[in-house]
Amino acid sequence: MFATACLVSEKCEKGELMKKREHKKNPNAGFSLVELLIAMTILLIVVVPILHSFITAARTNGKAKKIMQATSTAQNIMEELKAYSLKELESTYTLTPNADGTYTIAMDNVSIGKGTYNAKVTLDPTVYQMQTSDTEKKYNDYERANIPYMDIQKDAFYVQEPASDEEAAQKFLDLYKDAGGTQAYTADYFLDTMTRKIVIAISTTGDISSGGKTLVKITYTYTTSETTISADKRTLVIPDESKIFDNTDYDEQLRGIYLFYNPLYSSTTTNNKDTIEIKNEPNLDISFYIVKQEPNDIAAAPEEQYMVKLNVIEKPSASWLADTAFLSKTKIRTNLGRKFENANLELSNKQSKVAYIGNGTATSDARSRKILDYTSLDAPKVENKLYGVVIDIYEIKNGGDKYDATKKLISIDGSKEE
Repeated sequence: MFATACLVSEKCEKGELMKKREHKKNPNAGFSLVELLIAMTILLIVVVPILHSFITAARTNGKAKKIMQATSTAQNIMEELKAYSLKELESTYTLTPNADGTYTIAMDNVSIGKGTYNAKVTLDPTVYQMQTSDTEKKYNDYERANIPYMDIQKDAFYVQEPASDEEAAQKFLDLYKDAGGTQAYTADYFLDTMTRKIVIAISTTGDISSGGKTLVKITYTYTTSETTISADKRTLVIPDESKIFDNTDYDEQLRGIYLFYNPLYSSTTTNNKDTIEIKNEPNLDISFYIVKQEPNDIAAAPEEQYMVKLNVIEKPSASWLADTAFLSKTKIRTNLGRKFENANLELSNKQSKVAYIGNGTATSDARSRKILDYTSLDAPKVENKLYGVVIDIYEIKNGGDKYDATKKLISIDGSKEE
């Protein structure tokens, strides 16, 4: 029995060894179930975060694309707002006034490229108005001359830089010192003694009635009588001659000229040193708006003493002087002769000496005013001319308020001037 058991045992061991050898010899043997589960677990641990990052990146890129398109839409709207007046915008959009003084424009289904959005524009003039905590006026708090709306394609306009007079005076002082002047002059001395002439010249090419073109230029010329400075340097042009109207590239004809200037208050009734001259020798039908600007220190501005010469030069028919009903092609509109503090109060000196000069012959002040239809601008008033602008862009989704905060993509701000 013992011997038989051993034989059986030896057989079993040999069988196991044979199986192991056969297993090693089989190159196509598969993984066990346990090994497969372990491998799948490792794969999931590695792959799932990678897939998640791909999905997140795709979502982020999609959102960034939406934001970029929405920003482009808002910028286009901002440019459109700046290009048109409120009246023009009202003819295209619904401008809704709000109780807080702001205005809202709703723009639905605005498309830029492949994106379509809802937009809400808020115009806020109160940003540029004096608040309870402020100690000084802001832009929208100042009274301004009441003048018609200007059209850049039909009107010429020039706004004098406040520092141009001081710049001329400083240059005269520098020239005086360079010439060896020994007096302890300051720039104020030259500001008080120099003369200034503002010339606006109109020229044309071709027949205006059949598409001819018009050019308008303005020149500020300053002159000093200080003899220490050589004669060839006593006259300055600051800034250089400026072109303020040129319709070469479009068909609109000149309608009006607007001059916003700072009075040279050293020019008085007895010592007239300020001159404004318009040369309308092509005899165009135009309105000339002369608007004096409010000085920083009104109290120090001697309005009652200020005087400016106003010359208008035309080439009328030869019989104009004898024609008592003759009217010029140029019409004058101005706030000269009215006080800044009270526009309803007329100054006795009218602040201007007017001369109409036809074919080289000048007329009296009284007749010149009649010929030129010399008229005051309407009384100045406080108007909102500058607005803070906020443009909100919303994604179009079904359900709920289309301007709900959860649908807002971007918001940009800026300003708009009338």
